[in-house]
Amino acid sequence: MSLIAAGNSFELSKQPIEFGRLGYDKIFITARVGLDDGVWYVFIDKNMPLVALNEDVRQEFGLKCPTVKEMRNPKRDEYTELSLVSGGSFIWITAGGEKRLVLLQRDMQAKCDAGLFTGAAGRCDRLIHETCLGETIAEMAIIIAKTFPCGQDHYLSVAFYRQGENRDKIIDAKLLQAKAKVLEYRAKGLGSDADLFERIKNPEDVRLVDIDACKDENCTGVVATYFGEIEVEVVKGCIAYFDGEHNTLEVRKILNFTLAEDEYLVGVFDGENFGRKVAGFASLQEIDPALAVPTLKYYIESQGQ
Repeated sequence: MSLIAAGNSFELSKQPIEFGRLGYDKIFITARVGLDDGVWYVFIDKNMPLVALNEDVRQEFGLKCPTVKEMRNPKRDEYTELSLVSGGSFIWITAGGEKRLVLLQRDMQAKCDAGLFTGAAGRCDRLIHETCLGETIAEMAIIIAKTFPCGQDHYLSVAFYRQGENRDKIIDAKLLQAKAKVLEYRAKGLGSDADLFERIKNPEDVRLVDIDACKDENCTGVVATYFGEIEVEVVKGCIAYFDGEHNTLEVRKILNFTLAEDEYLVGVFDGENFGRKVAGFASLQEIDPALAVPTLKYYIESQGQ
């Protein structure tokens, strides 16, 4: 029996499957979640099973656990006290004195929320802080340029990080992302976009930004995670919303990223190869709630109060 097959949500949270490893982004955690006095609590222990992306993944790893579809079904019996957890971010970028919320638009062929606007997001296969950071790095490719006194521009890929994280690993992830985008855009005949990402090839072409320094102080959501009775993390500067239809606690860090005076925004792109469009909005009121995923719709409504 593989370590994955013998595992549980507690063990996966402590030792997540790393990018490129077998099972990455295919196996997730379950948790018991609850709201008390404005704080969301997430409890994870060794009795909580893993979740397989689908039946094929369950069979591949010999797992005796629910699939995502089964966990999202409110009629299930065995796991009625457990939920999925999702982490991600909504990013406001201020450049040249103008502030914009940058969102991805899901493609029309997506199995869920087709055509709707969303931020970076994914189901947790690790702690929430790590998921929010990882999804932001993977799904949002933000390219800026720094202008030197001589008039020459240095193009940079923005990479968010947290204190204590392996910065070299994050830089490597952004450089790999740039290579993948070059191949994608060359294949699509988008030469100018490919040329842009070809400029991101060395560690000095990555601009590191402390994700906690960008948190929105006006967002007062708090999510505390426990391993048994031990608190292991507290996420602040976020919104937290329980999507009852999909049995998922959705956590999104709200980020305010401001460019320096000698920097300008070149563009924001889908960091993955789904071809999702990117749109910018000057305010939440500009977004049609009918075109927003449930978590974004909740964000719009909660900030309008």
